[in-house]
Amino acid sequence: MVNKHSEEMKEMLDKHAQEIARLVDKHAQDISQLADNHAQEIAQLLEKNANERAKLEDQIKSLRRKLQDLELRNILFIIEVDRLHSLILEKEKEIDLWSSRFAEAERVHDAQLQDIKRQFDQNLKNRLVIRVFSCLFTS
Repeated sequence: MVNKHSEEMKEMLDKHAQEIARLVDKHAQDISQLADNHAQEIAQLLEKNANERAKLEDQIKSLRRKLQDLELRNILFIIEVDRLHSLILEKEKEIDLWSSRFAEAERVHDAQLQDIKRQFDQNLKNRLVIRVFSCLFTS
């Protein structure tokens, strides 16, 4: 009976050992499958991350080029504004010069006109005097 009981215990132990071995194998396969799945997910995420990083780096490069272009345009606009400001100052000086020349010419013209009026008046008086004298002497 002890032998029989011992053999039954051995059989039970063998059965449990086989079940434990089977479960360990199944769990090892499940763990291996999960590890493979996670490795694939990690690889996909790393690839996605690398792609997004490359896109962002391209965008950064593009934005830097655009910034440089805009800074250059800004410098060109500043140069153009300075040029136009200088041109305006030059034209204002020209306007002042021509205004003073015109004012001087107008003053000279008015003076000449006054001289001509005086001469006309003087000539008119002289003619009157001559006519009056000639009337007096001819009568």
